[in-house]
Amino acid sequence: MISPIKDPASFKCFSVIADLIPPASVVSTFLFFGGSIELNLAQMNRFVLAHTNKYVIYEFWECLKESPSNLIETIKFLQQKIGTAAPFLEHLQARWPSYKNPYIRGGLFFLLNSYSEDKLVSSGKLNPDRYNALTLRHLAQIPTVENFHLNFYDSEDCLEGIEKKTEKSEYILFPVGKFSYNLFDQAKPTGFETTIVNHEKLRDFLKNSDKKVLLIYKFHKQLPSFYKDFPIKYLNHYGRPTKSTKDVTEAIIANFRIN
Repeated sequence: MISPIKDPASFKCFSVIADLIPPASVVSTFLFFGGSIELNLAQMNRFVLAHTNKYVIYEFWECLKESPSNLIETIKFLQQKIGTAAPFLEHLQARWPSYKNPYIRGGLFFLLNSYSEDKLVSSGKLNPDRYNALTLRHLAQIPTVENFHLNFYDSEDCLEGIEKKTEKSEYILFPVGKFSYNLFDQAKPTGFETTIVNHEKLRDFLKNSDKKVLLIYKFHKQLPSFYKDFPIKYLNHYGRPTKSTKDVTEAIIANFRIN
């Protein structure tokens, strides 16, 4: 299944993740955004409990679940209405959550994500030519996916209360994306949809959890030393396992045997 939302990470590792998580498993996922991995796991008979601590992300997917036709018509209307003028688009990028109607917010979430060079919503150079009306077909397919449920929890710390949230899960999945060991990154301004990850706390959780935990990262040269005590599977840009450091673009890190 192709997600209608572009994800900054654009992970290629799904087939490897699917091999590591058996069918009929209960999986809790965190840092939900584009949903490609989560939706495909659900479609392939895994029971997925996805979580986000960003209400704007939850709201978009909730609007899609409750009334896909309403959301799609709103997107079509907005795409014609807002035009292509850069100053106005940048204004929307800074203020889109302030609109009162949730379907307007959801429609802007979708369009700005489509336009953004960074594949985000509140940041990235905007180019309306990136929009492809065919992606609306993918939107209509999402509500038919079974075995998938999305939860919202109100906390800046994505790990807060995670033990209780994952009591019934066998696996926990974090599609983390970029790695940074720069503590000053936590003080940087972020978009409405962006979650700051404390990698040290995440590593501690990986170490101490009694669940099978998987972290997915875009490769960074500091990852091997930072996670030196854990199994790491390296993947190339096709999403295939590789031992060549020249080809590595992604890394899967776990607290159980994966190699």
